[in-house]
Amino acid sequence: MKRISAVICELNPLHDGHRYVFSRAREKSDILIAVMSGNFVQRGESAVYDKYRRAEAALGAGADIVLELPFPYSSSSAEFFAAAGVRIAEKAGADALYFGSECGDIAALRKAGAVLSGEEYKEAMTVGRSAALRSQALRSLCPELPSSLFESPNDILGAEYCRRASIETVAVKRISTESASAIRKRCIGSGSDMLDPARLLQLEYCRFRTLREPVSGIAECGGGVFERLYNTALQHAGAEEWFNAVRTKQYTDSRLRRAALFALCSVRSEEMKEDVLFTNLLAAGERGREYLSALKKESDFPIIANHSEKKYLEEGARRQVALADFADNIYALCEERDDPSYYIRRPPVITR
Repeated sequence: MKRISAVICELNPLHDGHRYVFSRAREKSDILIAVMSGNFVQRGESAVYDKYRRAEAALGAGADIVLELPFPYSSSSAEFFAAAGVRIAEKAGADALYFGSECGDIAALRKAGAVLSGEEYKEAMTVGRSAALRSQALRSLCPELPSSLFESPNDILGAEYCRRASIETVAVKRISTESASAIRKRCIGSGSDMLDPARLLQLEYCRFRTLREPVSGIAECGGGVFERLYNTALQHAGAEEWFNAVRTKQYTDSRLRRAALFALCSVRSEEMKEDVLFTNLLAAGERGREYLSALKKESDFPIIANHSEKKYLEEGARRQVALADFADNIYALCEERDDPSYYIRRPPVITR
């Protein structure tokens, strides 16, 4: 029986650490599926390279198939990002899920994942959803686990994977290499062809400056976040100045960036809680195409390879596709493309 493995990733951009995780997964897998963020990533920013370019890089790193983790899940907090990624991996037939981890201790991550599902944790988080509060709650409920686990975004995400997955979870201890954030900092604005997230920030700033009044119900905008973004935008005549003024010790920059992006795209809180109902095929090699051909005969989970297939989706999936397509229009605008539907109609990357 073939072993089907998955890696949930962003590749923003691809670096040696990603290649190492892919190689470890590849060693014991007949088919390797990459479930990769689309044009927007978890930090609430536009990806520095578009999803098809990054998908092609994933094939080069060892993936057989690249499926999209669509917006808005791709830009959500660890809870929703992991839930959607795991669901797509499992619906695609994966037996195992590999992920990079700072601690590399799968037993500790599974323990933390179990706590995340417990009533004590839910009760502790009723007063808010900040990263600091989450870390404090986990430290209190898991005193036997290394404190570094609660400080690492990768390990928090790994715990969420363990919490959500019904398949085997495999933590791959991260190797020492230049991080994606360091690469972005080094390259953006220094002559590279990376897309500068400042373009998206400008659109978000314009959105808040042109609102007549605050809007309620936007995802990640509770606890006064929307009002802070809105009121501060009216007081500053520039996107960078606006966001610098919005910053606060209570919320991470990622939380604020997600809130601004969700406001731009009108993502409602209730939409984040829905199961992801589709994925797009971004890229596939020869083995991947053979596997997908067999999978489609057994699974009713939509894996969209052609724009025309969208009209056959059920209503809930069509609504999700429409939101993801709108976000892709925003990305095309950030790139200053003439065709706003470029990413909506583009076919997958197919290699031999």
